[in-house]
Amino acid sequence: MAEEDQADEFAEEGEGEGGAGKKKLFIIIGVVVLLLIGGTVPFLFMGGDDEAADGDETEQTAEAAVEEEGEKIPIFHAVPKAKEPGMVISLEPGTGFKRAQVSFRIFTYSPAVSEFLTANDPMIRHNLINTLTTSDNQKFLNKSGREELQKTLKKMLSDLLKNSKNEEEQMLADKIEDVYFNTFILQ
Repeated sequence: MAEEDQADEFAEEGEGEGGAGKKKLFIIIGVVVLLLIGGTVPFLFMGGDDEAADGDETEQTAEAAVEEEGEKIPIFHAVPKAKEPGMVISLEPGTGFKRAQVSFRIFTYSPAVSEFLTANDPMIRHNLINTLTTSDNQKFLNKSGREELQKTLKKMLSDLLKNSKNEEEQMLADKIEDVYFNTFILQ
């Protein structure tokens, strides 16, 4: 009789563990399903390399629209490129800051200027860095100084085009509309 009572107790415990085991199984399956959905949804919404291809197509479409319709469509050239970190430059002592991180958008209506900027990106960056590092560091500290710096950068880019050996590029010197700061971080 004692053996039968023990057998009944084991049977009842086994049923209880089976119920708890089923609950654990459902929880594990639920967590796995949520992880799969949580990983799949962002992957589908984030295009990765397709976005870069779309950006190139958009720029080409804008250039074609300018040529076909004769309308002015704004073109923005990013320095550095959109997914790159900003340019970091060292500042001279005296401002309280050691370095600045800066990124720009160069605004033009001319597809030819955009092509020039893309083809000569290393030279553009070099001249931007030289201009920024030789500028008075006090210009970085207030709005009027940054606006003056903006004008200086626009003039520098126009001068690059004017001093080009290519006559077609020289004619583009007045086609740069403006230079805009995307980020301007002092550290």
